[in-house]
Amino acid sequence: MSAPRAPVPALGGSPDQRHDNRRKVFRIASLTVGAVSERCHILNLSTAGAMIDCVGDLGAATNVCLRSDQLDQAAVVCWRIGSRVGLRFSRPLTPSDVRRCF
Repeated sequence: MSAPRAPVPALGGSPDQRHDNRRKVFRIASLTVGAVSERCHILNLSTAGAMIDCVGDLGAATNVCLRSDQLDQAAVVCWRIGSRVGLRFSRPLTPSDVRRCF
C-alpha cells in the first residue's frame, strides 16, 4: 500500500480543490454574461464545472451561462489566468450529462 499523495497544485499554486474527475474536451461554445455573448472553447468538463478558454473580461464570482450544442448551464467564475477560466456550475451535471457532451 502506498502513502497518501499530497494535493496537486492547481494553476496559480493553490491546492487543487476539485472533487470530480475532469474529462478533456475541445468544444466550441458560447459564454453569456448579461446580454453579451462571446465565443469560447470548453477545454475540460466534469459534473461540477469546466475550464474554458475565452478572451472576455471576466472576474471571479461573475455569473455566466455556458452553452454548446449539448450543454446549457449556469455557472460562476472561480478563477482566471490569462485566457483560461475555471467555472463552477450552479447545478451539477449528472455523469450522463457529461458523457453526452463527448
